[in-house]
Amino acid sequence: MKQIIIFLLLIIVGIMGYNAYSKYKRFNPPGSEYQANKPIDLNYFDANVVTDYYRAVARLNGYAAQMWSFHGIDVRAPKKDNAATQEALVKYEELMASVKALEAKLEESASLKEQGLTNQQIKSLGQNEPKSAEGQKTKNQMLLDWLSQSPKDFDFGMGEQGPLVFELQGILIKMGYEMEHDGIFRIATSSALEAFETKNGFYADGRMDPITAYALLTN
Repeated sequence: MKQIIIFLLLIIVGIMGYNAYSKYKRFNPPGSEYQANKPIDLNYFDANVVTDYYRAVARLNGYAAQMWSFHGIDVRAPKKDNAATQEALVKYEELMASVKALEAKLEESASLKEQGLTNQQIKSLGQNEPKSAEGQKTKNQMLLDWLSQSPKDFDFGMGEQGPLVFELQGILIKMGYEMEHDGIFRIATSSALEAFETKNGFYADGRMDPITAYALLTN
């Protein structure tokens, strides 16, 4: 009799555990917490940027959890292609773009600090962003210095994301190529880069490499 009672208790505990796990899975979609793929500077010279970044990530995670919990839509890895899913993905991409725009600044700052720059120096560089032809030259020179010191950083392709991709996209957009300026190397970025390589007589593979980077920065 005791064994039967123990067996029944085990079944009850198992059912309760399964229900708890199911509830957890429902309110915690796969990969629910967004994380940056590269180091970011949480001691950025402008604390408001860090605060805005945390808020943007919180909104992104909250939206993903909401879509999963109440609508069964996993916006990170959608399995359906219906109207509701497409609408959810558009909103998710908008939220992701906000995250990436802020993340690009923090990633770039972290990279510059690895090279020995201080918050004040990075702030000064930021004040010289492309508001004029002279400002663009200053920023491009900074990237050229980076290229000369670490050319391997300028060798990447599809799926890469970060400040270098963001800068590459900005240059290509100014040249008239169309793509999202979000710091993510997707098909549109690859196609634009391939067109630039073809136009300038380079091997057109749609990948970034040190030679193409130099051509872009000195064009």
